[in-house]
Amino acid sequence: MAISGVVTLLLNSGCSVLGISSVEEASYQVLENEDKFVLREYAPLVIADSSDGEEIKMTAPVLGESDGSKKKVAVLRFSGLVSEEDVESKSEPLSRWMTANNLMTASEPRWAGYNLPWSIPFLRRNEVMIDVAE
Repeated sequence: MAISGVVTLLLNSGCSVLGISSVEEASYQVLENEDKFVLREYAPLVIADSSDGEEIKMTAPVLGESDGSKKKVAVLRFSGLVSEEDVESKSEPLSRWMTANNLMTASEPRWAGYNLPWSIPFLRRNEVMIDVAE
């Protein structure tokens, strides 16, 4: 049993270095996909209460609380290491794309990262996300 645990750990570590993530993602539907820009509609989130000590699974990205309705999000995907300047520079073309497609912003831009810190930078999956007003 100990050997299988070590093998699993090594496989997961090796995959994470190569940018392969085993983290569950929030469910969404792609409404538009244009070049590097995507408009997604996320299913309503379930807000969990763990007051009884039960473990709660996390998804990537963590979207925050929900009022039970679907949520549209404009996304720009990119790779590499991320700084605040990167998020700002990637937010500008995403905002322009939203304006060109008559999408109103409902939030400030935010960054979503999907990989562990030791993942190879050019294989990392990063996104800048902006909520879309209904």
